[in-house]
Amino acid sequence: MTILITGGWGYGNLGDEAILKSTLMTIKSIYSNENIIISTYDPDNTKKIHKDYIDECEVIESLHKKCYLKSFNGILNFIKYLFFLFLIKIGFGKLIRDEYLLKYIKADQIIFAGGGYYNDLWKGAFPIRTLEFFIAIACKKMNSNLKVKIIGQTIGPFRYSISRVFVKRILKHLDLIMLRDETSVNIAKSLGAKDVRLSGDTALLVGKYNKHKLLSEQKYIAITLQNFRGYASESNYEEKSSRDMYEEKIKNIVKELLLLDKSLEIKIVPSTSFDYEFNYHIFKEINDDRCKFLDIYNTELDEFIYILQNSLLCISTNMHPLIISSQAFVPVIGISYWYKMDDFMKSINNLNFTYRIDEFTDYDIIRAAEQILKYGYSNQSTNIEIIKKLVDKTYHDFIYAIKS
Repeated sequence: MTILITGGWGYGNLGDEAILKSTLMTIKSIYSNENIIISTYDPDNTKKIHKDYIDECEVIESLHKKCYLKSFNGILNFIKYLFFLFLIKIGFGKLIRDEYLLKYIKADQIIFAGGGYYNDLWKGAFPIRTLEFFIAIACKKMNSNLKVKIIGQTIGPFRYSISRVFVKRILKHLDLIMLRDETSVNIAKSLGAKDVRLSGDTALLVGKYNKHKLLSEQKYIAITLQNFRGYASESNYEEKSSRDMYEEKIKNIVKELLLLDKSLEIKIVPSTSFDYEFNYHIFKEINDDRCKFLDIYNTELDEFIYILQNSLLCISTNMHPLIISSQAFVPVIGISYWYKMDDFMKSINNLNFTYRIDEFTDYDIIRAAEQILKYGYSNQSTNIEIIKKLVDKTYHDFIYAIKS
């Protein structure tokens, strides 16, 4: 059996790399000798990050990289693969000799696995992702054994009518749709998808492959930040604040947290390369010996996971640090920029510690952190049971999805 996995990795986002690790390790726990092909934006970086368990996999450059629409060659490739899609549609797919496309045609499963990348907020990526879906579905005409599945993704928002037309056609032809948040399920159903399953984010499974490892006795709060952006609702994108206001609130939060307990450190832990500079800027502005900075360019994925798993509290404007921390039963506070984070926090009974990125106040976060550090969650034991059940459900759902 050949399983081709495509997703949001290779972009410098350690959260999405945690999805890929969990995806690979879980597939290997079922099919130890199957051929796995990984489609990634940056093959060299993916091989480096996952070097301990990826040797036997084939790693290829993704269609998104090949068809990057800001380059002339990318536009030419986009046109070429549109033409290949047309050939398959009219029954001339056997004429195709493109090595990359043949991997799609010959696969037994094509899995769009994890990430929140399929939306039309990212206008440059949406046409290419849509093309990849249409190619995967069209390949079923040439390979009757092929199944095309979505496992553990967010879809949307889709702000434009034409986007919804394309997505509706895609969803109709998929063999399995398993989404990671309730709003995505509702979007899929509103577009006519019949059998849509709700599961968890695959990164919830990292604890199965990264057992808790104490790196230091020092107690700390982990803070993961992203550049300011508006809030993405189901069908809209709103900005009710500004970058300057956001930055000032973040700096004040860090300073106040350092005052809460003189024995605590703050670890500023960027989870993406594209938010690295903002995190480093905050770190330099704080200028305190108890405020530490994690250089993700010189950090292994496992170390990133362990740091989150061993924190006293994680405060994040990115979703995956919250997921990785909470599966280790670390209390979390979310500053949400997207419904996917809201839905995750709801799934672990933690909406009362979730604040919109364009509406939160520094007082909100400081008060919540002080409450958690002093008293823990008011319903901590309930939360732990909910998380255990969610992790278990996510694992068994994934097994079902791969085997179906």
